[in-house]
Amino acid sequence: MSNFIVFDIDGVLIQTNGSFVESTIKTFEYVRNLFGKSSKCNIEHIGFLKSLRGFNNDWDLTYALLAISWNYPTFEEAEFLEILKNYFKKNSELPKIEIGYEFVKRIFQEFYLGEKLFFDIYLEKPKYVFFKGFIYQEKPLINFCNYSIDRQKIGIYSGRCFKEAEVALRAVNLIVLNDFYFTDDSGFKKPDPTPLEKMFVMNKCSQMTYVGDTLDDLELVIRAREKGLPVEFVGVKTGTYSNQLIDKIENFSFAKMYENVRDYLDKIL
Repeated sequence: MSNFIVFDIDGVLIQTNGSFVESTIKTFEYVRNLFGKSSKCNIEHIGFLKSLRGFNNDWDLTYALLAISWNYPTFEEAEFLEILKNYFKKNSELPKIEIGYEFVKRIFQEFYLGEKLFFDIYLEKPKYVFFKGFIYQEKPLINFCNYSIDRQKIGIYSGRCFKEAEVALRAVNLIVLNDFYFTDDSGFKKPDPTPLEKMFVMNKCSQMTYVGDTLDDLELVIRAREKGLPVEFVGVKTGTYSNQLIDKIENFSFAKMYENVRDYLDKIL
């Protein structure tokens, strides 16, 4: 087996089809309605931004949908995809709008975490959304109790914040050493390969595998290899946007697709 395995969480260890997409859609609608701009978005619009790369973080993606649509008082869902495509034909940066990133992030978190978990993580009650939370629709895709893996040979690099990652890793019974644990609040965002570089040096391994489910995850490995790191990519089909990976992976000898993370571990252990 590879000397060191780094896992993404969402779509790899945890099925998130009903949580992040729903949180994005509800946040989009809530914020626009708050400013009298009634309109909806859907998974096709979210998938389009994911295909552009650079939108692995769902807070960034939700803010981008709002920013690009902000000057349109209203539109039909079918029109929004063309609005997005036309915008990125002419622009690479998001427009500045009257609402702040942190406000959008807070609404997203209130939908995603729900009242109890939001309080547990942020130590304050939700202000806008009073709801159980879409996080409770997530399901574990693996139970690490069924696998014999040295925890010193496992790392995490995820777009989740640390406390959300802790919830997810408890659900799959995985304990990771702090040195090999990189989340959104550690200051790195995919596809920045710096966390892989750090884990490579700390672990003194000779080979590394990253297991992910998005184009940004593949781009992460490409950038790591450009730095000379011998990192291979394993894609899994359990992510919301895994279909975007399948055609791309055929172009790279260091990348391979598996049905799910269990399928991958069953073959190498």
